[in-house]
Amino acid sequence: MRKRNLLIVFVLILLGSMSGCFKEVGYNTFLLVKAWVKEGNSNAVPLEGGVLAYAFAADTAGWDVLSYEDAVRGVITSRTDSRTQQPVAQGGSFVFDGDNMLGMHLNGPYFLLLVVDLENRLYGFTDQAIGENLSEMFVNVTFFPKDAGKRYIKSMSSKKWVMCNDFYEEPEPEPELNE
Repeated sequence: MRKRNLLIVFVLILLGSMSGCFKEVGYNTFLLVKAWVKEGNSNAVPLEGGVLAYAFAADTAGWDVLSYEDAVRGVITSRTDSRTQQPVAQGGSFVFDGDNMLGMHLNGPYFLLLVVDLENRLYGFTDQAIGENLSEMFVNVTFFPKDAGKRYIKSMSSKKWVMCNDFYEEPEPEPELNE
């Protein structure tokens, strides 16, 4: 009888110590996006308005943003066929510690995040992993209106963004001076 009671106590202690191992994992997160603009050697300044942000249940390996117009409308296109996808969330105006940001609720482990700078007609997108059990998450993106190229990769905060300027035009070459 005593062995049986010891066994029951041991099993109860074991089950009690294991209860912490079965915590629920969730991805319900409020994502806050802060957009910046940087020209030349000047410091980046916050974009106070004219910014859109969208989240898609997708990744950049299988999906792309084909044009500025698609970016503004919040549409991504499959890289393998002509399927398109609408966002699962769109950022709304949100003020956090006096800063204007865009905020959206996300529920899932992974998203394609698209941010559009309407003033400079630029857009950028990246893959965004959501940490487990985070109530809120902050993402910064900086637009570079003077950078050369229609599409290029820019690393920001250990994250690679595909930055796009559909309206970029190569500068005219300098005329050669013949002496």
